[in-house]
Amino acid sequence: MEVGCDHSCVLSKLSSLPIQDNVYNWFVDYFLDHTHVTKYCSCISQPASINAGVFQGSAIGPAMYVVNSSDLKPINSSCYIDKYADDTYLLVPSGCDDLIPSELLAIEQWANSNNLKLNKSKSMEMIIYSSAKARSTGSVVPPLSDIARVDGMKILGVYIDHNLSLKCHIGNVCQTAAQCLYAIKLLKAHGLDQLSIHDVCTATLVAHLTYAIASWWGFTNVSEQHQLQSVLNRAVRWGFYNANSPTVEQICIKRSSNLFTSILANPAHVLHQYLPPVKVHKYDLRPRAHNRDLPHKTTALLCKNFLYRMLYQSLN
Repeated sequence: MEVGCDHSCVLSKLSSLPIQDNVYNWFVDYFLDHTHVTKYCSCISQPASINAGVFQGSAIGPAMYVVNSSDLKPINSSCYIDKYADDTYLLVPSGCDDLIPSELLAIEQWANSNNLKLNKSKSMEMIIYSSAKARSTGSVVPPLSDIARVDGMKILGVYIDHNLSLKCHIGNVCQTAAQCLYAIKLLKAHGLDQLSIHDVCTATLVAHLTYAIASWWGFTNVSEQHQLQSVLNRAVRWGFYNANSPTVEQICIKRSSNLFTSILANPAHVLHQYLPPVKVHKYDLRPRAHNRDLPHKTTALLCKNFLYRMLYQSLN
């Protein structure tokens, strides 16, 4: 979406939320009476009022977009719209491709009514197949006339391709990690102490290797997991990472466990709604890691997602 949301529009939506009056008044005051000027050489334009958009770098920017997009919903019950800050994804299930034009039109109309613009030149369409065989034998969905169809896209920093393979993502991550290794090597050559080198390695190299790892680790194969670990092994050989520090897999296990525990314990967690229902036992059985019903094992692809893996792994 381009152009800024209208202040009066977002404040109207904010007023319908269950927030205190003083909080709402603070937002009104925040957006009130801002102007900007343009300076060219020694000439300065007359002040122009700012009545749309959120100031670049402001902490409330993402939150205000969430408020403003709260009424952006699919018009068909079969479809789903996923929103995160200013990223919006329309998910259409198999066999419902005829709904795409009407959904896009509804999104475009919503954008126009909110002083936004749907930039189709920056929008992409991707069809996800369960396997390469399904792609070759499946029915051909007609491409959209003004939106490019791609085989993969980056979703919140994770590159996903049309069959949910992580091959490209792992390649990109390892390439970025190699650049981090080179940068740390330069820092060491310029006299950075060993403790600081370990801290920099953890904050850069390890962070790149394990970004959002709980969500995509289940979709990697053994070769890709070894590829990630080989980068960390190189950091150990060069003295940037302690040999007794956690491996990539151990980091993933810990983060996944912490996230799953948080989801179970917090009903307000965004992922809590996707948990299966609580299982009621008639007998006094030994305590389990969770009290949720176990979903049926259907497709191999479904078994790779985070919640599915954790529901079963927690029983081991």
